[in-house]
Amino acid sequence: MFVIAINDFMEGSLQILKKELIQRWVDAHKEIGNIPVYEAKVVSKKYADGSRYNLKDYNAGKLRAGGKMLAEPPSGVENYHEYGFDVTGFPVTSRSWHVFNKIEWFGFYRREEGLIEYIEFCVTSGVVASINRIKFDKKNKVARQYFNVNGNTHSGLDVSDPFENIFKGVRQDTFNFLYDVREFDYVNNKIYKAYGLGNSGLGEFRYRDDYSYNADDQLLKIERFFNNGESGIDYLKPSKKGLKQIIRELANIYCDYLIEVLKGENYRHPLFVVELTYSYCDSYRPNVCVIHEKNKIDALNESNKYLFMSGMFSYAIDNQPPELDELYAEFYQMIEKTDNWDAGVKMLTETAKLMTQSKLKGQVPVTDDFIVFPVEWPVDGEDVEKILFQCGASKANIKRWKEYKWF
Repeated sequence: MFVIAINDFMEGSLQILKKELIQRWVDAHKEIGNIPVYEAKVVSKKYADGSRYNLKDYNAGKLRAGGKMLAEPPSGVENYHEYGFDVTGFPVTSRSWHVFNKIEWFGFYRREEGLIEYIEFCVTSGVVASINRIKFDKKNKVARQYFNVNGNTHSGLDVSDPFENIFKGVRQDTFNFLYDVREFDYVNNKIYKAYGLGNSGLGEFRYRDDYSYNADDQLLKIERFFNNGESGIDYLKPSKKGLKQIIRELANIYCDYLIEVLKGENYRHPLFVVELTYSYCDSYRPNVCVIHEKNKIDALNESNKYLFMSGMFSYAIDNQPPELDELYAEFYQMIEKTDNWDAGVKMLTETAKLMTQSKLKGQVPVTDDFIVFPVEWPVDGEDVEKILFQCGASKANIKRWKEYKWF
């Protein structure tokens, strides 16, 4: 197992960046009254069906949209994004809505010597929902700071409290406060490595990013190594593949890979259900939850309800092959850039359908009514019937399962 080493100096520097970021979050609450000031700078507007102008795409004084922009609000889309631009064409404001939940967000971009930042308010609740900051030394990016209130609405903290209490609250509440701070090392004016610490909802971690380039100094890959020995790909130079092709390729690779994983478990009973669990807007690398034939028989005898939510064998899928890691990295970059999170569900649905219709390609015993389906129960609980049908379940089987009250 490879474990990264962050020396005391780097650790201290990252902790300073984190504390500075949380202080900025506290102070930014005082600036919600400045919304009219930023709106007054707007001379033109454009629209998008998702988030655009992420600061990670800022380079040499320019900020790429990262997706298609429209002259008018997108037709048929209620929760669209609006961007305002100043006389130079640089974005200065953003506005977005969740119409059904009656929530509005407003953000502004601010530049000064050695710094660019984006602050977004939940106007409805008055909370600073997110902060993104990049620091520069001349033209070189030397640090990045990112902070987000999970859900983008309520923080649960009183920002008028003493700062040390707020800092302690953020540190202890790993679910509601997400952050990432990192510093960059350069060799020959190119980023060589980055060191960071963050929390994505499960507690604080540390990591190192290794950058690799081609002969033309184009960035090819960023590999991330975590302090627990795990690793992954944070960036991969995009190929010329379209989203549909990548979804198709990923579904086929995941189908074969997951069948091998299930085959290696040597189950004693034929499989009835394989759930591919995921986290919407976060990770579409599936974990596996299995219900086998004996569970089904026991449920019939005992009149158990909600069998589909009671898988007996659940485990994470680790050590995925490199070709899967690289293709998934490109896929995730694509859907993150365009806010097309439903594409992740589509990929897993295609994977499940292939596994269902092939009956695991005869590699693992299955029941006659075998089904594979992707699910995030807090989100998909009301749509299980639709999901099962999309993944290859017959109407007759769905009807029978409903009569048993298994979902």
